[in-house]
Amino acid sequence: MIYKSEEEMKEKLQSEMLDAQNNLKRDRIKLFFKRIITIIIVFSILIGLILLRNHYGEVEIKSSSLTFFGIEFEKPYSPLYRIELGDDVIKYDYINDKKYTLIPYFVNFHNIDSTNENKTNTIKYSNNLSLNISASLCKSKNSKGKYVDACYYSEPIYESINTSFENIKISNNNSVIYSGIFNSNLNDYIKNKGNYSIEVISVYNNVKTTLIFNLEVI
Repeated sequence: MIYKSEEEMKEKLQSEMLDAQNNLKRDRIKLFFKRIITIIIVFSILIGLILLRNHYGEVEIKSSSLTFFGIEFEKPYSPLYRIELGDDVIKYDYINDKKYTLIPYFVNFHNIDSTNENKTNTIKYSNNLSLNISASLCKSKNSKGKYVDACYYSEPIYESINTSFENIKISNNNSVIYSGIFNSNLNDYIKNKGNYSIEVISVYNNVKTTLIFNLEVI
């Protein structure tokens, strides 16, 4: 551009600088309000999620699949249990529930592994219906010669561990006799001959295991 005089050039440059400064101020104001609006939206969403969580609790997604929306999870690995009742070794079914946190305090994914053979144990009624449950971890050597948390490879080894037994539920003919804190003395609840169903909840790390067994007391 050709200017008629030096003063005209200076005025033009000053005008352009002023316009640039004004545009910069407008852009800064727009950015400020965009950030404020974003913060308000995010805060509103968080408040809404907290209210929903307080009212409905955490979202619990359960699946027997090891894949969830492309995310691969490990197979639930829990201790091996041995259940003894008095002098009898008890056959049982189990449900392994391994919990993964997807969104802390809001969404959890549960991978479920279970058996359902409906095993029944026939025992004689006695005054020694004391429940003894022991647990051990099994490791075995894979094809690379490395010990892993699994029992189906070669050279398995077992390690006794302590687990937390949280609850026990005892039912007789579909009627619940007791449901509460774990008590190993079943004579407190089994007073007569008959059919009983027992569930014991054990926790090891992030795996909750429900041990299920049926008794025919004769």
